[in-house]
Amino acid sequence: MTESSKRYVCKLCGVSLVILHLSYCSAISQDGKILLQIKERDWIDSHGALSNWNESHSDPCSWNGVYCDSAFSVTQINLTDTLISGNLTSAICSLANLTFLTIQGNHFNGPFPSALLQCKLLQRLDLSYNLFHGSLPDAIHELSELRVLNLAGNAFSGSIPPAFGLLSKIEALFFHENSLSAKIPSFLGNLTTLTNFSIGDNPLQPGVVPSELGNLRRLQELWVYNCTLVGEIPDFFGNLTELVYLDMSKNRLSGEIPTSITGLSKMTVLLLWQNSLSGKIPAKIGELSSLSILDLSDNQLSGEIPEGIANLANLDTLHLMQNQLTGPIPAHLDQLRFLTRLILYNNSLTGLLPQNLGTHSDIYHIDIVGNSFEGPLPKNLCSRGTLYGLSIFSNRFNGSLPSSLHDCKSLQYALLNDNRLSGEVPEGLWGSQSIIDLQLQNNEFGGRIPAAIGQAKNLTRLEIGGNQFGGWIPHEIGGLTSLQYFTAGNNNFSGPIPPELMGLSDLESLNLEHNNLSGEIPKQLESMQRLSLLNLANNELSGPIPETLASLPILTSIDLSNNDLQGRIPMELGSLNLNQFNISGNDLYGPVPYALNNLAFNMSYGGNQKLCGGGPLQLPACSSNRKLLPNVAAFVVVIVLCSAAVVICMSSIACMYNKRRSLLRKDKSPDQVSQFQSEATCTLTV
Repeated sequence: MTESSKRYVCKLCGVSLVILHLSYCSAISQDGKILLQIKERDWIDSHGALSNWNESHSDPCSWNGVYCDSAFSVTQINLTDTLISGNLTSAICSLANLTFLTIQGNHFNGPFPSALLQCKLLQRLDLSYNLFHGSLPDAIHELSELRVLNLAGNAFSGSIPPAFGLLSKIEALFFHENSLSAKIPSFLGNLTTLTNFSIGDNPLQPGVVPSELGNLRRLQELWVYNCTLVGEIPDFFGNLTELVYLDMSKNRLSGEIPTSITGLSKMTVLLLWQNSLSGKIPAKIGELSSLSILDLSDNQLSGEIPEGIANLANLDTLHLMQNQLTGPIPAHLDQLRFLTRLILYNNSLTGLLPQNLGTHSDIYHIDIVGNSFEGPLPKNLCSRGTLYGLSIFSNRFNGSLPSSLHDCKSLQYALLNDNRLSGEVPEGLWGSQSIIDLQLQNNEFGGRIPAAIGQAKNLTRLEIGGNQFGGWIPHEIGGLTSLQYFTAGNNNFSGPIPPELMGLSDLESLNLEHNNLSGEIPKQLESMQRLSLLNLANNELSGPIPETLASLPILTSIDLSNNDLQGRIPMELGSLNLNQFNISGNDLYGPVPYALNNLAFNMSYGGNQKLCGGGPLQLPACSSNRKLLPNVAAFVVVIVLCSAAVVICMSSIACMYNKRRSLLRKDKSPDQVSQFQSEATCTLTV
């Protein structure tokens, strides 16, 4: 064959291949027809997730959630979180090479779709987080190739059928978050290929962990949390040498932590929180060299934290809260390079915090509330700029705040109350734009609130009561537009209440009691529509009670006691639904609003001698002339007497004048005239 002939033949071959490819692409495959039939007949796609499942897109391998092998045959369908509903029928098993079917996070409902048992090649079946209910299938073992079965997040009930113990190739089996009610069956110990098993969050019958689970030597993750387990933690865990994740939290387990657990060198996560475990934490727990998360919280563990925990070089999270632990934190815990969370609250721990905490690791959250720690805070807590939450209240810390907190831009929660901390709070903390919750109450802090406070735009809670702060509350506090709670009682603040404070529309609670505040209560209160508590007691406030208080619809507690307030109680306050109202120790007068004149406020009005209103509180009667009547009556009597005297006097003078004229006309003698004058004088005197 000549060279030209060869080139001609090659061209013909190339054209033929193009024609064949175009022919294939122009006609939908058999698998595509099956999927279109399922879409049209069995499924409801109300959100358009399957919009490109149509004949204009003739290649099903390009459709959403569809995956094919090299021969263009559909092998996987993954429709996670597409909000599809409808039925799973045997039509889907007509896909001859289907091995993976995942419909996680949709709205399929009804009993377990038994039609899927005809999909003999399935290796992965994920029906999790739908609306399936009823019993688990008795013939699940017909899916003999199954490696992964995920039934979590539905409403399956009853027991696990024995057929599940025949899944000879199963590697991952997930039942968590259902309504299964029987005990964990012992036949699950036959699944020797199992690496992941979860049955947490089911209302199982109280029972022990079956000893047969000790046969699962390939097990890497075991999730048996919140499923009513009782008794002691079994000792067979020493057999599960591949175990890296163990979660047995929120059960009723008791006794001590078995030392066999400490031999699991590959374990990275150990969760045993919220049980009834007692005894000491095993010292050998420090031999779990791969451990990154250790959670033994909410138990009854006692004794000291083992020193070996400081040897867990990969430790990221240490949760030991809500136990009965005593003694100090292991001294070298601050050397762990990966430690980010140290949660030890509600124990009886003592001593100093490790002083290099935050120096070598990106510490994120420290919560040691409710212990007896003392001494200064570590100086480098926020030196790496990662500290997010610092909760140390109800301890005995003293000294000033460490310099690393002065400009800690990552800090959002600083709960430092109920310690013995002193000195001035740094301006950078007052004005932090990241801080959300700042609680400093019941310490020995002093100084003033700086104008920089106005920069803390995200601050929602500011509690600084029970310290030695003084000076005026700055007007810049009105810049805290997110503030919901402000407590500054029992300090030495003076001067007026800034009107800007009373303009914070998100404020729910305001407590400024026991200070030296003076001036009038600002009247511009209309914007405080969320305020429920107002406490201004024990200050030097004067002037009237603002009527605008009545415009705050959810205000339930008002305490204005022991000030120098004058005037009347606004009658409009009776429209509020108050459960606490105290205005005692002021100089108010006039009637008490009818709605506030009841025994619930029996102690609310003491020291206001001019209040009235009768009623259940037996206040003096409150007629409008009660106080003024004696003075008015006396004034009226004087007027009447004076008027009478004037009338008598004028009448006597007129009478005397007329009589004299009459005598003169009759030529009376001088003696008669003198007698007349004497009679007139006597009459006037009377």
